[in-house]
Amino acid sequence: MACLPVRYQALMRSAGRCVLCGATKEETTLHVDHILPRSRGGKNTIDNLQVLCATCNEAKSNRDTTDLRAGLLVAETAADPACPFCGPDLRSKAVARSELCFAVPHPRSPVAGHLLVVPFRHAPDFLALTADERRDCEDLLRALGNESRSADRGIRGFTVLSGGAAGKALATSHAHVHLIPERDGSELATIVGDGRGAGSAALCP
Repeated sequence: MACLPVRYQALMRSAGRCVLCGATKEETTLHVDHILPRSRGGKNTIDNLQVLCATCNEAKSNRDTTDLRAGLLVAETAADPACPFCGPDLRSKAVARSELCFAVPHPRSPVAGHLLVVPFRHAPDFLALTADERRDCEDLLRALGNESRSADRGIRGFTVLSGGAAGKALATSHAHVHLIPERDGSELATIVGDGRGAGSAALCP
């Protein structure tokens, strides 16, 4: 890595995210910040560089020499031991996975083929995911939907519902997305209740 420009090294090390808020280049402009400012003798070396989005960097003055990179590591690897989505038991049942998320069958749904797409990182709801995580979930949903439709010609469509903080049946919140096949009949009505997704919370594991 020594032959690569230090700015590129810093972006690689942060996985292309702001080390403070987690924003990606798709969401905002990313800056490579000197932890110890150059005006105070900081060097242009990889050990003195961190990636911040424009907003976070503008809020940081040249008097602040906090190394924020460790905070991102904690945020990325943090897991709630009480959360069923964070533990290995559920993840071992994955029927598909991508770089940032995985899919498992819903354990209690009356609808055949009902899947949950779950990001690996613990986040409270879909809107708290990064652009990359949301895109990865959507790509996996699309792939799973196409596979399900090919395997079952009775599927006429899908209902997609996001869950997380609003899922009162969960002891802890973890963003996830329901992929529910729609077939002729009344199965779907037992899932979505009044049509606004209100019935989905009761099914959350």
